[in-house]
Order: sequence, then C-alpha cells, then structure tokens
Amino acid sequence: MSIVRIKLHTTEKPVKFIKIIHEFDKTIPIVEINRRIEEGDFVHEFDLDASDWMYMEKMTEYKWHKRYLKFLKSLEDAGATLEIYMDDQRENMQFLKNWINTMRGISIDCDRYPD
Repeated sequence: MSIVRIKLHTTEKPVKFIKIIHEFDKTIPIVEINRRIEEGDFVHEFDLDASDWMYMEKMTEYKWHKRYLKFLKSLEDAGATLEIYMDDQRENMQFLKNWINTMRGISIDCDRYPD
C-alpha cells in the first residue's frame, strides 16, 4: 500500500485551495479542509493502490495517478507550497512522478510478459 499525504502551506487566504481540493475530493467537507489548512494538518490523503476509485472513475491506474499529479500541480500553481509524504516518508514532487512512471513501466512489462 502506498499512501500519499499532503500538507499545504500558504500566506494567502485558503479559499482557492479549498475549492481545488473539494473539486478533486468531495468527500472532505469544506469546513474540514479549511481547518486542516489553518492548523497545518494533512489536507489530503491518497491511496495510490486504491483500485476502487479508478474503477468508479473508469480510468486506468496510470491515468488515475496522472490525475492526482495534475491535482497537486494545480495547488502549486495556485500558490501553495506542498509537503508530500509517501508512506510517512517526506518526499518531493519529482520522486512521486518517478514512482508513478516506474509503476507504469512495471505494469506494461507485466502485461507484455505475463509469465
């Protein structure tokens, strides 16, 4: 299991970040997102192995992961500084991108050479 957790730091008002997070994940109430930002808590948690979400969204695992990266980039583009933790280890965006691309390569190899 690979869990990615995000902390968001900003000097700006959190309204635009709340909107971006809520558009990506409507399961987190707006009030809760705001509280997490203000308290410096993890604002979002994402299970990279959670296949139930991608099937609900009807996308491949790689597309689902790319969608998550796009979500993180939109937070950065809006002015947030992100702290990214993968399985409780602090990482950076490049590491996460590399991990996703490596998993895609492994998946392609497994499809190509099933035995």
